[in-house]
Amino acid sequence: MFGWWSSLRQTPAKGAVPPVAALPPACAAAVPEASALAWLLDGPAPQPGPLTAEERALLQPLDDQLKAARLPPDLLPRAPAVIPQLLGLLRQAQPARAAMVQQVLKDMLLTAEVLRLARSPFYGTQPVDTLESALDRIGTAGLQSAMARVLLKPVFQAQAGGLVAVVAPRLWQHAEYKSMLCAELVAQRGGDRFDGLLAGLLHDTGWLALMRVMDRTQTRPTLPISLALDAALDRRKDRLFGRLTADWDLTPALTSLSRQLRGNAGPSGDARLVTALRDADRHCTAELRAG
Repeated sequence: MFGWWSSLRQTPAKGAVPPVAALPPACAAAVPEASALAWLLDGPAPQPGPLTAEERALLQPLDDQLKAARLPPDLLPRAPAVIPQLLGLLRQAQPARAAMVQQVLKDMLLTAEVLRLARSPFYGTQPVDTLESALDRIGTAGLQSAMARVLLKPVFQAQAGGLVAVVAPRLWQHAEYKSMLCAELVAQRGGDRFDGLLAGLLHDTGWLALMRVMDRTQTRPTLPISLALDAALDRRKDRLFGRLTADWDLTPALTSLSRQLRGNAGPSGDARLVTALRDADRHCTAELRAG
């Protein structure tokens, strides 16, 4: 499935999503901080103040998990099936245009996502009646986004109740938008748009894993949380993301990003991807919080 993915990394994008392409390079950095966790839980903004005793107790199971030599593989239960597919996509050669269309047609979910994206307001108001015209309209950047979303969305779908079920719909919305922002910001800074796209989509798996640990330990933050707890959970989310993804070996830049965020970056880390991801995360959260 999607055997022509890898060559898209080298193909200039025909069309970028207008709200993202319109961002000036420093735009995201100028956005004030907003709490992703408060938005995910549909709660009030964090309040000034240090950690309470209850909040310190909430962090302990997370810290115990992060100290473990290995994380439980089922913190992201569908990831083991997804990652080999991603690796396969990265290593395939590009067929001719007609073969590319046929490949999309073999997957109903991907066909529907390509058509949905091409008919969205992001790409104008002209009617789109065929898959060929849809692919022409969304271009490489849109096609990358469509394929990544179809492949990765099941990882974010809730399997049970608890906090994971509460945050799953918003978490996917956050990841989708952040991926578009991160792809554009990375490209503006001379990096690989593909790396930015995947980094933005995958980064929120850290929140997913954090919520799953809370569900298993039957802990839950009491709203409103303190600013200190908000910052502490955000750091642990990054560390969980880094621990979970560092061994997936998708691309060198993503591996370097994971190692940096889990706390032991090597000398070859790409600062452009790290800063673009943080700027995209901040901008995405602020915009979603503002409605």
